Amino acid sequence: MMLVNLLVSAWARAILHKLHKDAAGISAYVDDKVIRSPSWTVLQTLLGRTAHFDQLTGQFLNFDKSMGLSTTRGGMKKLKKVVEGTPLLIVKDAKSLGALVTT
Repeated sequence: MMLVNLLVSAWARAILHKLHKDAAGISAYVDDKVIRSPSWTVLQTLLGRTAHFDQLTGQFLNFDKSMGLSTTRGGMKKLKKVVEGTPLLIVKDAKSLGALVTT
């Protein structure tokens, strides 16, 4: 488990490189990664960086367990765009086995 945490720590530093601290937020637990941003452009950048990082480290996005979250129609339309050549499931509310606290 420690080795997986090392990869996730490296991912966190890599995708936030040269971004303003208020541009996006991330969180992770073991191999689960969460990206949040009010900006669609920043979100696209972080998704691209995550896909590149995953490719370099032999990881991949598990589409059966991955989803995009949006509470607006406009956001849903943008999130319906394809990630790594596969459509991403879009949901209106988040369910978590652990705790999700945001402000």
